[in-house]
Amino acid sequence: MMQPKSNPVSHEIVLEDRTHYMQGCKRVSSLLTLMGEKLTNCLLALALTALALSACEQTPQRDGRNTIWIVAVAPFSVAQSLRDQPQRFGNSSPEAASRLVTRQVSETLRERGVKVIAAEEVRRSLGAAGVPIRAESGSAMAPDLARVVADKFGANALLVGRITRWDARQGSAAAAIRGASVTFDVALFNAPGGRQLWSTSFSHTQQPLSENVLAASRLPGRGSRWLSAEELALWGAERTARQVPLD
Repeated sequence: MMQPKSNPVSHEIVLEDRTHYMQGCKRVSSLLTLMGEKLTNCLLALALTALALSACEQTPQRDGRNTIWIVAVAPFSVAQSLRDQPQRFGNSSPEAASRLVTRQVSETLRERGVKVIAAEEVRRSLGAAGVPIRAESGSAMAPDLARVVADKFGANALLVGRITRWDARQGSAAAAIRGASVTFDVALFNAPGGRQLWSTSFSHTQQPLSENVLAASRLPGRGSRWLSAEELALWGAERTARQVPLD
C-alpha cells in the first residue's frame, strides 16, 4: 500500500495562517488594553468633573458684585419708645424679643446656605471697636458697623434690624381680647462700604378669623388660634429672612 505524500506547501500555509492568527490576537489584545486604559481615564475624568461641579454648587460663589457669602447679623435693636413701655411685652422683655427675632433671622439665613456671623460675636466685636448697637441705631451707623465686621470676620454684608412695635396678646390662645402685634424693620448693607442693598418691614396684627380669612390662613395654625407675640415674631422673622437677596 502506498503512503500518502505530505504536501509541504499546505504545511507552510497552515503555519502562516497560525502566525497571522496569533499576531491578530496580540493586536486585538493590545487594542482592548488601550481602550480599557482610555475608558478608565475617561471615567476618572468624569468623576473628577462631577466632584468639582458638586463642590461649586455647595460653595457660595464669590465673584459676583452683589453675591453674599458671609453676612454679619447685628443684634436687633429695640426702639427706645418701646423700651419705655415694658408692659407691652407681657411676660417677655425687650432683650428677649431682640434675641428671639435675631436668632430666627440668623438660622433661616444659614438654612439658605450663607455663612452667618453670630449676633453675640458681632456685638462683642462692635463694642470692642467702640461702635456699640444702640436702641436708635440705623442707617447712619451702617458704615462704621460694616467696616468693623468686614475687618474682623471677612463679612461682605451686614444685616441690621430694629423692633418698633411689640404688643403681647391679651388673653389665651383659645380666646383673646386683643391679638398680638409685631413690627420690625430690616436692612442689608454691603461691607466694608456700608452701602444699603435692600430693606423691608414686617408688620402684622392678628385679627379674628371672621374679619380676615385670607390673612389668617397664612398664619401658623391657619387662624385656628390666637398667636403669642413671640410666635408672630418668629413667623415674621423667617418670612423676612427668606426674602433677603443673597445673589
